[in-house]
Amino acid sequence: MIAKQVTICGNTATLQIGGKVKPDRHGDCDPPVSKPRMVRIRGSYRGYEFLETLIHELTHLAGWHIAEDWVQQFASDLATVITDPEIEERIHAE
Repeated sequence: MIAKQVTICGNTATLQIGGKVKPDRHGDCDPPVSKPRMVRIRGSYRGYEFLETLIHELTHLAGWHIAEDWVQQFASDLATVITDPEIEERIHAE
């Protein structure tokens, strides 16, 4: 399991990759009142599925008030752009 502190838009949480996630979810993000605040992502995820879930849960960390439908669409769209071969090539280039 990976666990590290992350901060998005001034909101800090421990990101757990491989932490306990409810069976019907890809990941989850604790509400702002939680102390300590956790973001969890299923450890078996890789590639696009991992990236989309990471974006989705970190968007909740950034703005808990944002509607779920918007978060889902944003995560899907951004993951699609990032994993486009021409874009991804520039991300991994040195």
